[in-house]
Amino acid sequence: MAKEININDPRIPEILAVYVDQYMAKLGPYVSCVFFIILFSSVGSGKRGKGYVKTMHISINEIAKSSGMSKRKAIDAIKVLKKCWIVIQLKRRGRGNKSCYYFLPVAKWVMPEVGP
Repeated sequence: MAKEININDPRIPEILAVYVDQYMAKLGPYVSCVFFIILFSSVGSGKRGKGYVKTMHISINEIAKSSGMSKRKAIDAIKVLKKCWIVIQLKRRGRGNKSCYYFLPVAKWVMPEVGP
């Protein structure tokens, strides 16, 4: 049985389309899996400025468990997303260490560098 996703924010389809068309093949399966988990855990835009899609508070452990990978792989994937200016991570302290992620506008994303 397929799971339905309720997308209320009109910016999410644009983010998804640009990522799949231009970034998915270059960043690989681990980063893409983490990207989708963070994107689909997003909440309504609330009081954030135009262009920012906010996610719920989610821990590295929850991301790793949802994607079926180790915590180390999830941390490395988040670092790649931050390096490409796709997401910003707002870290929280305390029990559970749940972070909040903001997706930057697509125009600010940077294409990953290709090695030699």
